[in-house]
Amino acid sequence: MLEARAARSTKKMNVRSPSMVNLEALFTDIDDFYQKFVPEWQAILLKLNKKQRNKPSSLAMSEVMTILILFQHKQK
Repeated sequence: MLEARAARSTKKMNVRSPSMVNLEALFTDIDDFYQKFVPEWQAILLKLNKKQRNKPSSLAMSEVMTILILFQHKQK
């Protein structure tokens, strides 16, 4: 189920297009994905009895992913 959402989100963003200059739209798509993904991921970890650190960070996961995607995009 999560893989399907990721695939739909990637198709919607069209990450490979050379005209990807709208940073706000990219971040919004990634943030929307993580708003749905993180609670489901945490629920799965609880079911599997996996313990994970919950140390707060200075950047949200969606911010980190936006930076990584832009970095990868600029390398091409």
